[in-house]
Amino acid sequence: MTVTVSGAAGSPTPTGSVTLTSGSYISAATILSSGSAIITIPAGSLALGSDTLSASYTPDSSSSSIYGASTGAAAVTVTGTVTKLPQTITFTPSPATSTH
Repeated sequence: MTVTVSGAAGSPTPTGSVTLTSGSYISAATILSSGSAIITIPAGSLALGSDTLSASYTPDSSSSSIYGASTGAAAVTVTGTVTKLPQTITFTPSPATSTH
């Protein structure tokens, strides 16, 4: 599964990490490389049936002044021996918030 985090037009490529979750499954945080991360979901980690796979982005110190933590999601279907996962989850993080 590839998770891609893209900045708004003209903004730098986001840096930081992403985590995938679905039901009780939570992946390890994976560092973005050029705005993308590849996360392998072990067999049996997702419940059978239809669900939503959520990707959570956490900016690192280089991106935290530009982007805020954000999430994206995609539908998944797990049928036992075959899992239909989206090839990519792509989303644009929300702008960083500033408190004065």
